[in-house]
Parts: sequence; structure tokens; C-alpha cells
Amino acid sequence: MKILIITAALTYLLFPEHVQAQTAASGKNKPVEVNSAKSYSATKAKNVKGSSIQPARSKATTIEPALATKTTEGTAVGSGSLQAAKPDSAKSIKVMTHAEIEAMMAERALVMKEMLHKPAPAFTATDLNGKEYKLSELKGKVVVLNFWFIGCKPCVMKMPHLNDLVKRYKDEDVVFLAFSLDDESSLRKFLTKKTFDYNIIPDAANVAQQTYKINSFPTSLVIDKNGIVQDYLIGYSTDVEQQLAAFIDKSLQ
Repeated sequence: MKILIITAALTYLLFPEHVQAQTAASGKNKPVEVNSAKSYSATKAKNVKGSSIQPARSKATTIEPALATKTTEGTAVGSGSLQAAKPDSAKSIKVMTHAEIEAMMAERALVMKEMLHKPAPAFTATDLNGKEYKLSELKGKVVVLNFWFIGCKPCVMKMPHLNDLVKRYKDEDVVFLAFSLDDESSLRKFLTKKTFDYNIIPDAANVAQQTYKINSFPTSLVIDKNGIVQDYLIGYSTDVEQQLAAFIDKSLQ
């Protein structure tokens, strides 16, 4: 056990830009972080066990042969967050191969694929500034959703790109909403150190995981002017702004 913990820590220190998996010992329905090595979108496709999912590799990243997940008192901590969990508090370390992560991500991407070209699930949400959003009242606008949480490293890495996206479409009929799993207090504290220009919805686990069946983070969805889900993007890559911009441009037409 001690050897595995040291190995996991060294993996993070030596290779910080790897895919992260966040699971609990109990199974596959726990949140998963997807880092910069891959992103999964609806527009580039190849067959993965019969599915239509394309893992789009980023040229600027390195993929590691295995990923370590540290579990403490029932809380899953991604291997990229090993610095936040002391080794002596770990109850177990699960090593996931890339094949296992590929299979898990393909399965979850299939859930997203089922939403494509269908009416987006309805929601009513209130952001940190007290403004209420009802999807039914956003018809005529393109709605871009981002699902994330503070402890998700690739979610935070994605933020500067998403901020650029907001600036890019500031004069267009585009609404940017970020559904966070975190509470208002935690988000306000986080935002004193980080900038995120989306309209941020706190305590959004129900919308994320029940309404939209999101368990992989970060995930983005683009809903067109008629309320139809047009595209999605799971994970982070260095060209995330370009990918989402292409989705938005298509939905604005």
C-alpha cells in the first residue's frame, strides 16, 4: 500500500497533464474528471464498442499508462488532486487503465448522444446574483451550459477558455450558464481567487446529475434557438474554445 501511494504521488508530480478519473470504490456512477489528454464530442465520430464517440487528442498533452484514484472516507479524489489528500488518510488506491477509462467515458458519452437533436430537458435555476433562468423563456437564444465543480482540476483549467468564449459572443444572443455542484459559500470563496464569467448556478447537482444525467466533468452542452440540444463536449482540451465556438456558430444560423 505504501509503495502504491508513493507511486501515485510521483505520477502526479511528474505528469500533471494527464487524464483524471474520479470514482469511488462503489462503482461507475460517481463523478469523473476528464483532463486535457482527451475530449469527447458529438461531431467527430468513430466506433467505440458500437458507439459513435471520437476521443479528440490534444497535441500538447501526455497520456499516462495508468491512473491512480485515492479514496478517503467515501470521498473520491482524482489522482491530479493527490496534493490535497494526505497518504495516511487513504483507505484504498484504485488504478484504472486507459482501456477502463475509455470504456467508462464511451458509456457516459452514449448517454449524452441520446440527447442530441432532441428538446433539452427543462430547468429553472437561479445564479449567484439572484437572476432566475427558465429554459422555456430562453427560446430565440443559443444557450451554452457548462457542468463543473471546484475540486475538478480540468474544470478549472477550462475556465480561461470559457471566459474568452463569453467575450467572443458578448454582442450575440448567447446565454452562458455554469451549473456547479458546489454551494454558494464555497463558490464565492473560490471566485475571490479565480475568474469565471459564466452565469454561475450554485447547488446544481440535481440539474446536472438528474435532469441532464451528467457524471463526467467538465461537460458542455450547446442548445440552439429552438431549445434543441445540438452538440456536447466532455472533458478539456487546449482547443476547447474553438470547438465550442464552432458549435455556437452553427446554432446561431
